[in-house]
Amino acid sequence: MPRGARLRVGRSLTAGRRGDLPLGVGIYSHSVSRVAIEVTAATDRGRHLDILNTNGAIVCPWGQAATFVRRGHHGVSGPRVAILILNDQSDSRADSGAVRRVPGQAAHWLLLETPTGDRGDGMRTEWPARVLAPLVPSALVSGDATTTAPRPEPHPLTGFQAEALRHTFAHLLHWPPRPAVGPPILEAVARRLDISDSSLRSRLAGALGKARQLGQHRDVAPSSPEYLYVLVQAGYLLPPPTTFHREPCSWLEA
Repeated sequence: MPRGARLRVGRSLTAGRRGDLPLGVGIYSHSVSRVAIEVTAATDRGRHLDILNTNGAIVCPWGQAATFVRRGHHGVSGPRVAILILNDQSDSRADSGAVRRVPGQAAHWLLLETPTGDRGDGMRTEWPARVLAPLVPSALVSGDATTTAPRPEPHPLTGFQAEALRHTFAHLLHWPPRPAVGPPILEAVARRLDISDSSLRSRLAGALGKARQLGQHRDVAPSSPEYLYVLVQAGYLLPPPTTFHREPCSWLEA
């Protein structure tokens, strides 16, 4: 049974074979450090990670690129952050922003979860911690004065666009995380949705257009997750609800 605890702002806890939360014990791994990580709730939205594990860790914020951290401090924000603690048998890696792992290999995950509300229309709640501003504002010139006017925000994603994103980038949007087995194949995604390949590409192109309005400035393919990261950061996709089914460690919540 996964173990868990609520972490109040300003409090810290450790995880590892001798940590506050046991990790690498139920499924034993001698190469998970006794204290593999220390997590501090810096604010209600951000956390400081001190990666102490000898073999490092992969930090996976929900809907964002995964990052390998060998050792040291790392700051994260977001309603869902997963940390894969590596051992000497791990063949996991952060490849093109996704976690790639050998199927069937034991894995040691630390999940950081924050409840999110729902505004009612599927859009922003208290998350994300930051919203991207348009990179190229328009300028209104009147006489000698120039006023910079912000570009209007794009409309919310349509249901079809959100569905296309969630199926195309399922490995990045599922919770708990699922290691990727390869880059998304749009033809296979279209078959799962029972639509044509051109319809899928049209829906992804619409989502990409909204990401460009939010600041995505590079031309990328519809199968590239780069524009997905922009949409998630700006709150256009919310994480799935979680039931927090964890066996509580009451001694950590006092």
